[in-house]
Amino acid sequence: MRAYALLFSVMAVLLTGCAKKADWHQKMVLYFDTPDGPITASSVIRVDFTGAMAWAGDLNHDHTDLIGEAVVADLGGRYLFALIEEDAGRMIVRALPQDKKEQSFKSSIIWIKKQTEPLELPMSLWPRMVTFKDVKNPTTVELVDPANIAAAFNDGFSLSRVTIQVTEEPLTKGRVVAALNSAFFRDGAAMRKAALSRGSNDKYFEFLAAELTRNKFIREE
Repeated sequence: MRAYALLFSVMAVLLTGCAKKADWHQKMVLYFDTPDGPITASSVIRVDFTGAMAWAGDLNHDHTDLIGEAVVADLGGRYLFALIEEDAGRMIVRALPQDKKEQSFKSSIIWIKKQTEPLELPMSLWPRMVTFKDVKNPTTVELVDPANIAAAFNDGFSLSRVTIQVTEEPLTKGRVVAALNSAFFRDGAAMRKAALSRGSNDKYFEFLAAELTRNKFIREE
């Protein structure tokens, strides 16, 4: 048993040592049309990317750690949030032209870091977007259809495009808490804890609020 434990420990060290790493600041911009004219909303997150060596076989999976905040858009006094999805760190890779993706790790990272001009994101890569009927109540969360945000924000509001790029701008901080207030996530965590105490079949887990943890809005080191 000790021999197996030692073997796995050695393999973990070797794989970690051989992993290829890179990081960049990634900016997402949402472009809206509103009754008062066009506006934008943006956020900068940090992507820490780790890619395993090819010889690792089935262990050859890339991994990303994210730091930053969701995009927050003030649309007529009500907020839209473009969430931080688990695959957010891969968005810029997926948006690159195919010939720039099918290269070595080093070449691919060079292309990524050169992408300081905005890349159009197809709608299939847009993050989920949500709003709240009452920002003081996490259970009032609603999904927003990006193709029809007027359904949530009234006539005259639309989302025309989403872009992504690498930037040297600092990470976005404070906008989510400013929109939701500092007690929002504390109250949400308390609701989740109370629901868990009642069991996994509690009705709370049937609602979107159950899966929208703080990590969807804010990622910290």
